[in-house]
Amino acid sequence: MKKLINLQFATSATALLFLIIGVSGVMMYFHFYDKYVKEMHEVLGLVFVGAVLLHVTAHKNNLKGYVKKPLFQFLSVVLLITTVLFVADVGSENKVSPKKIIIDSLLQTPLQNSIIVLKADKTEVEKRLLDEGIKVDFSKSIQDLAKENKTSPFKIVEIISKK
Repeated sequence: MKKLINLQFATSATALLFLIIGVSGVMMYFHFYDKYVKEMHEVLGLVFVGAVLLHVTAHKNNLKGYVKKPLFQFLSVVLLITTVLFVADVGSENKVSPKKIIIDSLLQTPLQNSIIVLKADKTEVEKRLLDEGIKVDFSKSIQDLAKENKTSPFKIVEIISKK
């Protein structure tokens, strides 16, 4: 009886989590509710790994037969190669990320220019940064200010961008 409950739990948890992870993955691809879905997808992804391990353990005798089948082996190789190509990002050494260029430019240009791009008021930016204990020098870049003030450049951008 206990073994039957474990089998049912492992299969049910795996199937339901697979469904949720699949739907949230599609939502992330289309940028629906990005922040909340991403967090849920990541956390439930970890839980899913545990459920899959339980499922594999509970069904190990049945799975032994699948592993020996040519179709399973072929798909394993194809998926492994696809995964490696995505992770290694083959050919990316010649590509330049437009996002990286924009972010680097924003962080390395003088603050007086960055606030224009961020559509922020100079007086308000100075007040906000000083309120956060950050010494302001508009001739220095956000990156330099971050180093001098021992904080993240993204924290400074966050402070500047507050509405």
